[in-house]
Amino acid sequence: MNETLSYAASFLAMIIGFIEPFNKKMTVVLIFSFVANLLVGISYILVGGVSGALVCLVAGIQLLINFIFTVREKKIPVWLIFAYSAAYCIVNISTFVNWYDIFSLCAALGFVFSMAQSNPKYYRLLLITNMGSWLIYDIFAHAYGNMIMHISSVITIVVAIYVRDMRCKNKQVNEERI
Repeated sequence: MNETLSYAASFLAMIIGFIEPFNKKMTVVLIFSFVANLLVGISYILVGGVSGALVCLVAGIQLLINFIFTVREKKIPVWLIFAYSAAYCIVNISTFVNWYDIFSLCAALGFVFSMAQSNPKYYRLLLITNMGSWLIYDIFAHAYGNMIMHISSVITIVVAIYVRDMRCKNKQVNEERI
């Protein structure tokens, strides 16, 4: 039963993951990412991935704080980025059980730096690092629903980078030549 619910939460997170990277506004990206992290965290809890679940909880808190800064059009202070990193390290060290839990920490730190971006373009580029680390964690934690979700997220992010960042840039260059 837990595994079925885990797959359901991962599936919902995957649907959100298909939409989220294409958003132009960072506030919308943050909202979608918050909901997806909540669902992924639930999925990890259901398959016993405590480290991954707690990292998702900290990510949710980070996203809410970043949302407040973004809505107020304030830059995220450097000290807060260090505080996020420290929080992820504390969570990971306190829940460290398996050698592969280090990948949840790598994913978390990649997430810190991706979420510190005010430009969705740079967020998307850094998010690939986050997803790659989660993929490795998913394999060893036997979190197959999340693994499928993370694979689809990487593909979606690559497509979003092409559509939103590369193709739009090429259009601007061509228009400037005319």
